[in-house]
Parts: sequence; C-alpha cells; structure tokens
Amino acid sequence: MGAVHDNWLDIRGHRLHYLWAEGGTGTPVVFLHGAGGAGPWFDCLDRLSVERPVYYPEHPGFGASDLPDWLETVTDLALYYWDVFDRLGLERVNLIGASFGGWLAAELAVQQPQRVARLVLVDAVGVMPPTEDAPDFFMIPPDQVGRWVFAHPDRIPPAPPPDPAIAVKNRTTVARFAWHPRFYNPKLRHWLYRIQCPTLVVWGREDRLIPPAMAEPYLAGIPQAQLVLIDDAGHVPWREQPERFLSAVRSHLQGA
Repeated sequence: MGAVHDNWLDIRGHRLHYLWAEGGTGTPVVFLHGAGGAGPWFDCLDRLSVERPVYYPEHPGFGASDLPDWLETVTDLALYYWDVFDRLGLERVNLIGASFGGWLAAELAVQQPQRVARLVLVDAVGVMPPTEDAPDFFMIPPDQVGRWVFAHPDRIPPAPPPDPAIAVKNRTTVARFAWHPRFYNPKLRHWLYRIQCPTLVVWGREDRLIPPAMAEPYLAGIPQAQLVLIDDAGHVPWREQPERFLSAVRSHLQGA
C-alpha cells in the first residue's frame, strides 16, 4: 500500500478535503461516503490501494469541506464532482458509493457513463423511498445509530464519539440534499439504463436501515448489474465482513 496523503482542492472558491493513496497503476478508485460522513481512512481502502490509486473525498458540506450555497441537490453534487475529477486529472474512474454515496455514484454514472469504468453500489439509497418499517435517519439518536447500522453491534469495537460540531454539520448537509424527497430522486430510476459499465450491487443481508429489497430497482434498471449479499452484515459490510466485502469488490474491479 502507498502512503496516505491529506490534501485540499479549491473548486471555484470552495475547499474540498480528501485523502488519497497511490499504490498500483490500475484505474483509480474513488470511494464516496455515506450520510454519516467520511471518518478516517480505513483498512479496505489501504488494501485496495495496493493495486490502484484510491481517493476518499469528504463531500461538500461534510467534515472539513466547504458547502457552496448553489449546491442544492444530489444531481448538483454529481456535477460538482466531475469538476473535482477534472482537477485531479482522473479521466476514468472506478466508483464505490456507500448508502448516500451510492446514490451519488449512480448519478455520476448516469451523467458521464463513458468515464466510469466499473461501479460498486453498497447498500445504496437513491431510487425509491425508504420502506415504512425503516427508521427515520434524522430521528435516530447518536447513541442508537449502531443498533441500526450493524447486524451485530456487540461485535464492533466502540468508535470514539464524533466531534459534535462536525456531526451537526454533516446532518445539516444531508438534510439539504435528502430531506425531500427523503433519500431518493424519483427521476433517477428512469435514467439508470444510461449506466453502461459493469456494476456490482453489494448489500448486507441483515441491513435494517436500508433493507436488501431496496436493491431491486438498481438491478432492474442497470443493464450490467449483479447482486452480492453479504451474510452477517448490516448497513456497512466493509466493517462487519471486510474480507468478504473486499473479495467481492476486488473481483469486480479486476473483471472477474
């Protein structure tokens, strides 16, 4: 693996924070985080960076990144990211999007399909409203998040408490992009046919936040989509079952 670099980009007067590691020479990977924020660099990114450069940005309005007042929808956010990729010299990318980041990744692949080599959607929102039995993300108390996110929260080492100011900033930004309609774009499913790259839809079989049935519109709409369900995992399979998650993603990126 390569050393992890901490960097900033200026995009039309607004700063974007990102981490990256340059290991191998394969097509770069961009990992797009979910509604909870980016958090620190993690092991799966390290291991992916053995074969290819890996980029891990903090979306505008999350963490240390600025939020331009003219970004109002996830479609806007996707257009913004093409400016980011241009600045980074990323002509073609592999996109991995988790939850909210999966929605963003799908919008990116719809907008410029020729620039996405392979797509991975992980427990992704974006194409249909949450089911009636799913919790309201905005109403989950911070100390209750683990029981919704993990299939087996007792097996996950407790994480350090988030910075309260950053947590409020992240949640406020999510509300701007995903309050109404709640975590989906009703038009997106009609444009999924534009995604022409091989697509892996990965889901924790025990995800109670975004149940596996929510994968169906992606599988139906994307021409080259296939599903991998990961047992004993909830909404963040790369943390609960990193080996299974990484095996599926690596095989997909390598064209297996």
